Amino acid sequence: MTRFTCIWCGLLLAAACDPAAASSVEYWTYSYRGIEVMTSERPQSAKTIAHNLNRLDGAIRHVLDVPQKSDWEAATRVFVVPTATFARLRGKNDDTTSLFMSTPSGNTILIDGTKDSGDASYFNPYFGYTGTVLVSDYTYRYPRWFIYGLSELFAASKISSSSVTIGAASPSRVQQMLDGSLIPIRALMAVQAGDPQLKNPDFANLYEAESWLLVHLVVLEGKYRTNFFHYFALLDKGEEQEKAFAASFDVPFEDLDKLLRDTLRSNKIQTVRVNIVNEEDSAEPTRLTEAQATGRLAQAATQINPQGVDALQLANEALRLDPKNQDGLAALAQAQLRRSDYAAALEAAERLCTFEPLAQRSYSQCGTLFLMLSDAVRNKKGSLNIDGATLSERSRQYYDKAITADPSDYVSWAGMAETLTVIGNPQLTNAFLPRASQALSARLRDAGLARALAALCAASGDLRSAMNYATMWQISALSSASRDAADAYVSRLSTALERADVKRTP
Repeated sequence: MTRFTCIWCGLLLAAACDPAAASSVEYWTYSYRGIEVMTSERPQSAKTIAHNLNRLDGAIRHVLDVPQKSDWEAATRVFVVPTATFARLRGKNDDTTSLFMSTPSGNTILIDGTKDSGDASYFNPYFGYTGTVLVSDYTYRYPRWFIYGLSELFAASKISSSSVTIGAASPSRVQQMLDGSLIPIRALMAVQAGDPQLKNPDFANLYEAESWLLVHLVVLEGKYRTNFFHYFALLDKGEEQEKAFAASFDVPFEDLDKLLRDTLRSNKIQTVRVNIVNEEDSAEPTRLTEAQATGRLAQAATQINPQGVDALQLANEALRLDPKNQDGLAALAQAQLRRSDYAAALEAAERLCTFEPLAQRSYSQCGTLFLMLSDAVRNKKGSLNIDGATLSERSRQYYDKAITADPSDYVSWAGMAETLTVIGNPQLTNAFLPRASQALSARLRDAGLARALAALCAASGDLRSAMNYATMWQISALSSASRDAADAYVSRLSTALERADVKRTP
C-alpha cells in the first residue's frame, strides 16, 4: 500500500543516496497565490497542481465552514521529483511516496513523481497540502487522526474545471476494515504521533482506514459534527481527551464504534461536490537551469533532512554550476551550521549576504544565519575571530531590510525580536515593539512571533507585556511540545510577577 509520512518541525532523518541523482533532470517552476511548485514532470503539471491546490483549499474551507483566507498565509512549496532524488532528499528508500512538513512560516511537500501516475497523479500533492494547511492555517490544533483522515479524504478529490468532488470511497480501505476487527474509537482517538503501535503495519493501515472513515462520517455526512467540533475546541484549550469527550458527547464511545460498523455493512458512502471554478491566469511555468534547480533542492534538503549529508552535497553541486547561486549558498551555510562547522558557515554567509542585489528571501536567511552565528559565539562554540555583538548587529540589519521589503515576512519579525533580545538595546527594543505588535495583530495565531516577543519583553523587564505575549503563544502553539514549553514559560512568568508584586507591597 502507498504510504505517506508527515514530518513536523524537528524530525531528523539519516542520509544515504547517489550524489548525482538530482542532475541531468529538467525542472520547471510555477507560482500561484502563495503556492510554488517545482516539478520534473511535464511543465503544465506544475500549473495544474498549483491551481488545484488553491481550489482544494477553498473546498476544505467550505466543508469545514472556516473563514476565508486572510491577507497573509503560509507559503507552500511543492517538490515533485524522480524516485532517486526523493530517496536522496529523505535519506532513505522505502515505499513512502509523499511527505510533508509544516511550520508556522511555511509548508514543504515532497512528492515522488515517478511512482504516481494516471488518475492518481495528484493524490500525493492533495494529501500533503491538506495536512499542512490543517496544522498551519486553520481554527484548531486538530488531533492526529483527524489530520490524517481529512488529508486522505481530500487526497482522493476529483477536480474539474468548475467543481471539486470530495468523498470517493477507497475500495482497499473499506476492505481493510471489513477483513479485521476495528480499533475501538476510544483507542483510535488516543493515538499520538510516535505511538509504538504505528510501527506495526497492520495496525497503522487499519488506523489510517478508520481515521478516513470517521472523518468522512463527521465532515461530509454530518454525523456528530457539532459534538466533534466542540471536542476539538476543548482539546485546543488544553483539556484532556476523556474530559473533552464527556463534555462534548451525550453518547458513549461504543455508539461511535457501532456507527462505523453499520456504515461498513450498509456499503453506502456519500460524496460532496463543491462548485469552485478555476481562475485562469496568463503566467506559464518557467524552466529552471540545472544550478537553480539544484540550489532549490539543496534548500529543500535543509528542511526535510537537516542532519544529512545531501544538503551539503547538493549545495556544493549548485555552487559548482553557479558560484553565485543564492539558494545554494544559503543551503551551504545552513548545512555547515548544523555540522557545527562555524568558520565554514560564516564564510558561506559572507559570500551570500554581500551579494548585490540580494534576493528578498535571502535578507531573512542572512538575518537567521548571523543570529545563529552570534549564538555560537556567545555559547563559546567553535573559534570564530569575530565578536558576537558584531554578528548580532549584522543579523538586525538584515532582518530590518527583510521587514522593510516585505512587512508580512513573519519569520523576520520573530527573528528580529530574538536578535534584539540578544542585543539588549532599550532604544531599539522600544522602537520595535509597537511595530511588531501591529504585525502580530494581523496574524494572532503566530506562536513563533508571540514567543519571541514574550522573551524580548521579559528581557527588557516588562513582565506584564511578556505575560500577554506568552499567553498568546500558549493559545496558538501548534504542537504539544510547543504548548508544554508555553505552559512552563507562563508558569515562570507568573511566579516572577508574584514576586514583583510582593516587593511593591508596602
